[in-house]
Amino acid sequence: MGAFWLPHEKLLFFSSISNPPDVGISLALRILGFDYKEKSCSTPGSPPFEELKHELASSPAILGPLDMGYLMHNPLHKRMAGADHFVLAFSIDDDELQLHDPEGFPSVSISLSQMEKAWRAEKVGYRRGYYRYWTAPNRKNHPSPTVVYDSALKSFKNVYLEAEKLAAKERWTKTAKPSALSQTIFRRSSQLQRKLGS
Repeated sequence: MGAFWLPHEKLLFFSSISNPPDVGISLALRILGFDYKEKSCSTPGSPPFEELKHELASSPAILGPLDMGYLMHNPLHKRMAGADHFVLAFSIDDDELQLHDPEGFPSVSISLSQMEKAWRAEKVGYRRGYYRYWTAPNRKNHPSPTVVYDSALKSFKNVYLEAEKLAAKERWTKTAKPSALSQTIFRRSSQLQRKLGS
């Protein structure tokens, strides 16, 4: 999907500048036919652990972005400060949060004090608010694979078009004209879909 430079953090971020990962999670859930709760805090005060405890009693929750530099169960955490990450929380008590980390660490416990630092994500440049999470997924419909594919394809096309507009506005390209990249990707994906008979 591309990459962009976060100058303040001096970090190359592998995502689309017009569609950061947290926005992508919400979009993916909608495309797959789910309603859900998405929550965050506007200030970096105390994390909503009590609220999360209530939510986890009936549903797991996706938490993120997290700062991987504070995820001490990962032996490489010291090298990952400022890198974003998302996990699936499934249980919490007064001292620890239990989660599944898709980086290859299932069923991990992390102290609430360490989780607070990771979840605050102060070094994650695209962070919108603090302590964001998604919970209570409820399937409202069952889109067919073709509908999911078409919806995802439209989403990707929009991501590329928005990134091109932003690049032109910020004068990151030599001209203000968007390239044909988005249209080419959309056209080739549509051709592939027809060949596969989807």
